[in-house]
Formats: sequence, structure tokens, C-alpha cells
Amino acid sequence: DVEYCFRLRKYGEIILVPSSVIWHKEPRTSRQNLKTRFGITLQRQAPEAFWRDYYGWRNLVFLAREHSFFPFTFFCFLFRLARTLLAILVFDEEKLMRIKIVLRGFFDGIRNKTGKQELSSAKL
Repeated sequence: DVEYCFRLRKYGEIILVPSSVIWHKEPRTSRQNLKTRFGITLQRQAPEAFWRDYYGWRNLVFLAREHSFFPFTFFCFLFRLARTLLAILVFDEEKLMRIKIVLRGFFDGIRNKTGKQELSSAKL
């Protein structure tokens, strides 16, 4: 949705339509994946949905490269990446697999690697 708005903005003003609805193909993660540690509760993804981490990070870095002052945002992303990795270490069960997926998405975004990627554990 964000990337689409960046592309549209090249052609003119974007008008907000509050009554508009966007239907996503994949449903939101259910509340059953809530994890609490040290009095902090976070919603976590099931391992079969880790692909969202890959594409989320890759596309976020790609958008920053295309539409912002990348050297500055790169350091902001490093902070956000550190926070994400810490949350994985504290809250998740499949820590190594999820860390690999997040880092691959981050670095594929830096390398400008687009398109559908094979994310099987053998390829990580």
C-alpha cells in the first residue's frame, strides 16, 4: 500500500478517502500468538508466516532506497533491526530460522534483490 502511494504521488496529489477499504489476501495474525516476557506482551508470528518478515524487511529497505535519504534511514533501520532481533531472542521459539529470514530480507533490500524468493530452511 505504501509503495503504491509513492508511485501515485509522482503523478499528482493523493486524496484520502476515509471510507475506502483495502482487502488483503492473507488474513491478519490471530491473537493466539501473544507472548509475554518480563511483563511485556507482543504478538508473534507462527513459523509458517515468517515469509512476512522477509518481504516486510526487504520491501522497507527497498522503499527507503528509492524514496528517502538512504544513508540516514539506513542507520534508523539498523536500530530497528537490533530491536527486532532482540524481540526474536526474547519472545520467539524458532529463533535461528526467524533471524536468518529477517537478515536475508534486510540484506536483499540493500542489494536491491526483488521478486519472489525461495525461503525454505534449506536455502537459508
